[in-house]
Amino acid sequence: MKVFASSDIHFDHNPANQKVWELLHKKCLTQKPEVLIICGDLAESLSAFDQSLSLFKDLNCHKLFVPGNHDLWNRVDTKSNATQKLEVDLPKICNNNNWHYLPSNPLQIENWTFVGSPFWYDYSLMPKDHPFSVEDFQKKSYQGRTWQDSNFVRFTQFKDDFEVCKHFYNQLKSDLKLAKTKQIFCASHFPCHHEIFNFTGKNWPLEYFGAYMGSNRYQELLEQYKVSILLSGHVHRKFDETINDMRVILNPLGYLGEWKSNDPHSEIDFAIKQLII
Repeated sequence: MKVFASSDIHFDHNPANQKVWELLHKKCLTQKPEVLIICGDLAESLSAFDQSLSLFKDLNCHKLFVPGNHDLWNRVDTKSNATQKLEVDLPKICNNNNWHYLPSNPLQIENWTFVGSPFWYDYSLMPKDHPFSVEDFQKKSYQGRTWQDSNFVRFTQFKDDFEVCKHFYNQLKSDLKLAKTKQIFCASHFPCHHEIFNFTGKNWPLEYFGAYMGSNRYQELLEQYKVSILLSGHVHRKFDETINDMRVILNPLGYLGEWKSNDPHSEIDFAIKQLII
């Protein structure tokens, strides 16, 4: 089974990002993957989200989506909130455009079960010797810099990040219990492995924001259910290693300034992970 995967397209961030998305569509038409997976941060606004998914509406393959934190922002959609977008708006747009919204239901394709969750952060990916308190992280601001989820992510049913993280953990556990195949492919937005990060302890004003990169608590759950592949996003760097028998992959597009070049035609080859499973 051929799988194309990516994350952090940020479709409404820059025309160059939109061009990569269009090139991905052309690539899918010619190379015909059986599965296409996007692991969050596709578009901040609902209108751009709909526009981006509609391009692939008639593509004949399984199209799977997991939202990221930017997909849940209300900076543009000021009358919405993260709960509304997560539970109503994004699933509806996915359904209207023939995409499968993985947080709603796992999907079995041949001898693989695909499960998906945004995951969240609970500051547990920080190194043990960090100098911060929980209260410091809950402020989401340090020395004049602010983690923008504090301004634009509004869940109506959760009081803090720990409750958000627990909610997605329980949801994922329920989905993993439903898996009827031995081979499980998990898609998330936030990662959960320490090995992805390279904290130095020499620049805490910058490394403070590592608290919002994900949560280690999901790793044990994934290993308990013997997940074969974990595909994540959020962190704008490439990663592909096997950790405790689980293949852990990050393969984002990211922002234009992070690309290897300024040419979408060149970047498309780096932005898409191609897997044969």
